[in-house]
Amino acid sequence: MDLELFKTNKPKIEEKLRTQIEELSLKISEKKKEGEHPLSSEIWSLLKIKNELSSKLYSLKYKEVGILREISEPPVVPEDGLREFEISNLIRLGLVKLTQETYANPQTIEIPSDHDQEYLSIKLDIEVESNLEHIMTELGKLFIEACTDKSKKMPIKVT
Repeated sequence: MDLELFKTNKPKIEEKLRTQIEELSLKISEKKKEGEHPLSSEIWSLLKIKNELSSKLYSLKYKEVGILREISEPPVVPEDGLREFEISNLIRLGLVKLTQETYANPQTIEIPSDHDQEYLSIKLDIEVESNLEHIMTELGKLFIEACTDKSKKMPIKVT
């Protein structure tokens, strides 16, 4: 729904931003023709607004990709309402899986220039952080859809 709304509104938004940028460019050039210093506070504030609008226009190119990424991301299972054995059962059934994103924080180091040493020995501290999340698998999504879709009732066969 957000993607369709964005696609229909994108041309209007782009046109509006382009018009505003052109108007600001005209104002800036008029101020410069009037003899106002190029770095005056008024011209500076107009340039700042123009740059912000240009940045918004540029970011519109990537907004669709961000929306598509959001749509395709599997939902995260909230763990606060579940007990450990419940999460284990969901994983065992293949409805949920554990993902881990690891981040390393880089540090700048200075390398000593000792030409007499054959090998260079440096002690490094690397800070590693990770994010553990339980996300729903494709089977989990299908299971939830099947359980919540009331219009598709499965026939029960009594023997």
